[in-house]
Amino acid sequence: MFVDSNNNLVLMGSALSIEATASIKTSITNNWNCSILKVADNDDACLFWGCYQYEKSIETYNHSFTENIHLSKSSIISQQPPNIKYNPKLNGQNFREIIITASNGDEFAYDIQKIEEVTTSFLYSEPIQPEITKYYMRLKTPTGLYLEGTESNYAGLVGSTDNGIAIVTDEYATFIANNKNFYLQSNMKIVMGAVKSTAGIVAQGVSGNVAGAAGSAVGTIINTAESLIDRSLTVDNMRNAPDQLKNANGNVIFNMFAMDLGIYLEKYVALDSALKSANDFMDLYGFSVAVVDDISNYTNIRKYHNYVKAQVQAIVGNISNEARNDLRRRFADGIRFWNGDTISYEYENYENWLEE
Repeated sequence: MFVDSNNNLVLMGSALSIEATASIKTSITNNWNCSILKVADNDDACLFWGCYQYEKSIETYNHSFTENIHLSKSSIISQQPPNIKYNPKLNGQNFREIIITASNGDEFAYDIQKIEEVTTSFLYSEPIQPEITKYYMRLKTPTGLYLEGTESNYAGLVGSTDNGIAIVTDEYATFIANNKNFYLQSNMKIVMGAVKSTAGIVAQGVSGNVAGAAGSAVGTIINTAESLIDRSLTVDNMRNAPDQLKNANGNVIFNMFAMDLGIYLEKYVALDSALKSANDFMDLYGFSVAVVDDISNYTNIRKYHNYVKAQVQAIVGNISNEARNDLRRRFADGIRFWNGDTISYEYENYENWLEE
């Protein structure tokens, strides 16, 4: 199975028996299986039957995440200006993200920083059914912080596409199509009613009840006319009724092969100038870690300096309350600890563990 240059879905198979029966499988992940009966002496005509889906999903081609590059320690700890590619925080969703987007506006976002891998792929599932096509696209796991099992718990893009075809129907044409013997049945009822009435009139005349026979004849004429008028008015009402918009059953459509129903993988990245500004800010002031810990564990973890901003609760020492409150205010505003005699921001302020 493949898509040709004209965007046609092409199915190919090979004969398995002398009856020209064939089995086909997709060229991607063998997701479908069908039998084919070819028409004699006609390579273009065949009959498909017994098609079924025997795998839950297909796998896309690998997608490269150039942001998740593997770096050597030696390349980072060399004395050099601050470098954007050494800051993993810039791979977070505030600056970069991968979004799976469907044509109907549904979307699901992945954090590149949490993927961690340089290359990965996505899984796509879609059951065969008419009208409403359900689909489920997600990251193939395990990869990074997305653990095994998240590819089957509907964490990803889950949605549906209406494959029905909107049509306009005429009420009279629809009625006639569903009641093709309407006029015959109506005429038979009128004729049979007239025959019964005539028989009654004749019986009354033979018995000498001329007045009753005359009254019955008039009633028969009136009833026949009433039936004809009622039928004509009913038909006229249907002819003049406004057209109705309905949804016809659509064919099964494979979304991944239809351009207008496609699902797209999009990458959103901040501008280079914005990334540089964010990196410069983090080089000076670090980033939030949102932990409860001893401040001393964070005052000397980088090569040149550490910026610590914290809400200090306990200060141990023989100092006055005024001094304690002053220290709390200083840490609340932020304090920079220099880890050497040289005060400079011109070099990459990497974490000390990289030198181990």
